[in-house]
Amino acid sequence: PTTLLVDRRGREVGRSIGPAQWDGPEALAKIRAAIGEPASEGARRG
Repeated sequence: PTTLLVDRRGREVGRSIGPAQWDGPEALAKIRAAIGEPASEGARRG
């Protein structure tokens, strides 16, 4: 599978080819970095 991460303007900001563990810390860090959310803020949301 191929997964694309798209920003609010419709631009591709990330791409992953092959299976991925999207609930793991590495994937979550990439998503948070792409949307500009500090890791500590996301951790509080739970």
